[in-house]
Amino acid sequence: MSAFVKAIENSAEFEGVLNSIKKGFLPQGVLGLIPVQKSHIVSALVGGLEKKALIVVPDDATAVKTCEDLTALGISALHYPARSFSFYSNDGQSYEYEQKRIKVLRRMLDGKCDIVVASAEAVTSYTIPPEILRQKSVLLKKGEETTLENILISLNCAGYTRVDAVEGVGQFSCRGGIVDFFSPDDDEPVRIELWGDTVDTMCRFDVQSQRRTMNIDEILIAPSKEIIIDEPQLLVEKIEKLAASIRGKKTDIIREKLYADIDRLRDGLKVGSEDRYLPLIYSPATIFDYTENYIFFAFETGGIKDKLGASQKLLLEDIKSSVEDGILCKGLDKFFLTFNELV
Repeated sequence: MSAFVKAIENSAEFEGVLNSIKKGFLPQGVLGLIPVQKSHIVSALVGGLEKKALIVVPDDATAVKTCEDLTALGISALHYPARSFSFYSNDGQSYEYEQKRIKVLRRMLDGKCDIVVASAEAVTSYTIPPEILRQKSVLLKKGEETTLENILISLNCAGYTRVDAVEGVGQFSCRGGIVDFFSPDDDEPVRIELWGDTVDTMCRFDVQSQRRTMNIDEILIAPSKEIIIDEPQLLVEKIEKLAASIRGKKTDIIREKLYADIDRLRDGLKVGSEDRYLPLIYSPATIFDYTENYIFFAFETGGIKDKLGASQKLLLEDIKSSVEDGILCKGLDKFFLTFNELV
């Protein structure tokens, strides 16, 4: 127990809130606190309740500052950033924030963080379901039997991009019996050397110098993206069915775009935008699907409502524009238009 928690645990007011929560008297409201005091009380409550927590704040800037305050209090806190959908071409798109989100979700599944802090927009953003994240995560251990082909299949199925030399998260390379890859769940890339069909050595290495930093016994290949198309033919069949069902204005334009993506999938290429096919790939989830046995805190509820309203308005305008341009077709737009139901 930290000195900060000890300093507050004998407070009558704090004890009252703690006992009320233990008895299930929720929600509880605490007013008149400055930001660092909120973090102080939450860290003490998490310890007293022996639970993990999700804190919802108005925006990402507040989330980052709250994480800094919690870390200063000795708490393991992670920032879960917001995600923006791209219904147009995502060529050249950076997956940095998606990879940060996956890292947080992976840590939540493994119970490796005490508190997650997220903006209102972030907690209402669709993401990869927990069962898919588990399924697409592959644990490799030193000394186990596997094949180079199996490792490469796992990396491809997890959404990694093959490059000549690994420089960033979500990339992998292969030369001979050596595989390098950089998982979103890790802070450094990993090098695996196989001897025949056995994992002989595993180590982390520095991107710049390419020199190993430490030997390891196991590593997890976590998905590198929130939307992974690992069964292109199945998606082709769903898009064909969707194209056949389209009626009304701009039918020809929409079908042309859909069949263009079908051709790309059949040729082993990426579609123009994976986001607009999200409801066809799998039933998405939100961070709340990862929070079993968590306790929830909301900072500045008025600010949360205002920021969420603004982000929803922008999303709806983007959806409307995409539909008007024939990018997002009727049937898929309804999925995104139910976004408000998460609030």
